[in-house]
Amino acid sequence: MNFHLLFDSSLFIQAHFYFAISAFLIGAFQLLRKKGTTPHKILGRIWVVMMFIICLTSFRIKELMPNGIFWGYSPIHLLSVFVIIQISLGVYFAKIGNISGHKKCMTYTYVCGLLIAGAFTFYPSRLLYKICPLSLRDTETRHESRPALRGSPSRMSMRHTGKIFIS
Repeated sequence: MNFHLLFDSSLFIQAHFYFAISAFLIGAFQLLRKKGTTPHKILGRIWVVMMFIICLTSFRIKELMPNGIFWGYSPIHLLSVFVIIQISLGVYFAKIGNISGHKKCMTYTYVCGLLIAGAFTFYPSRLLYKICPLSLRDTETRHESRPALRGSPSRMSMRHTGKIFIS
């Protein structure tokens, strides 16, 4: 792991990372546990604040398209707007007792705001792609350093990772 890249990043990127990891874990716990309990409500409030902080810090992260026509904002920033709207609606629905609407908003926020947005952070040239040793770049390098498989060049094989590649 190349965590020095994270530590050398701006405080906004570091805060965004730490809050996202924490919100990911708390959110998973919330989705799996019993709803409506006092711990659910307390952790839910903490999670909502974390998600707002994640969204706000995202607006200061413009490395993907720094000279883009939208002042450095990229399409992934639309997810931050979506999350702010969904979180606000989710809190509103919880306040008025619309539990079904609350559940949908919070689930969409978790899936879109953390899982999908988190997947985009592993896109080549992004910070987590450079930090994570399991990135595609490193996997390809490991496969290239292995000896060639027996058989014809077009033979397909599954190796340790279960991924199919052509030898």
